[in-house]
Order: sequence, then C-alpha cells, then structure tokens
Amino acid sequence: MNIKESYYEVLAKYNKPIAYTSRLSKLLGFVLGSIQGFHYDKYWKRREYVINPQKGNKLLKLYYLFWVKKVDARNHCAFGTSYNRGALFKTPPILEHGPNGIIVGDDARIGAKCYLYQQVTIAWGG
Repeated sequence: MNIKESYYEVLAKYNKPIAYTSRLSKLLGFVLGSIQGFHYDKYWKRREYVINPQKGNKLLKLYYLFWVKKVDARNHCAFGTSYNRGALFKTPPILEHGPNGIIVGDDARIGAKCYLYQQVTIAWGG
C-alpha cells in the first residue's frame, strides 16, 4: 500500500482529511504551537475564562490574562481580551495563517465559524 492509498482510505473511513483525525491533529497542534508560540485550544479556553465575569478564581484569571497578553504580543495580535470583558466569539475563529497581525476590538461580536486572515482589523467603535 502506498501513501496515496492510505490517505484515501482514511478519507473514506472518517470522511475528513488526515489533518483532522484526533491524534494526528493534537500532535500537529502541539508541534506547531511549540514552534509558533500559539496553542489554539489552550489560548481560546484561557481567553474564555478571562472574559467571563461569572468564572471565579481572580488570581487564576489574572495569570491567564497575563498569558493571553504575552501570546498576543509575541504574535503581534489582539483579540479584544480584557479582565471580565472582551470581544465575543460564538465559536473560536478559524485562523488559517495563524494569529499574525489580527486586531479585534474588545467591543466586537464575531459569529460562528468565522475565518480571520492575517493583517485584519475588526472593531465596533463607539
């Protein structure tokens, strides 16, 4: 069996590309996150914890806020994250080119399954 045959078998079995099978995607996410400094799932879980005013532990919230801001600075981006408030995303956006240069105002509201490309600025204003 060659590589193409195994790829098509996986497509037929799971009805999705190899990159989205669970073990492989976790491994790729870890490796790319280590290189780039942006762990997608970790970032969005921590960001959600920081902006939700009903979540508890203030010290943990401040640590997560520091971590999110550090990742934002490293990748030259900002997703409107502030303590107990921030931009609202129905689902985490799909970042095909990573978070490089994306700026989102803290009063913006973004819908589900939104694609954000590099060097984009989104703000509500006011």
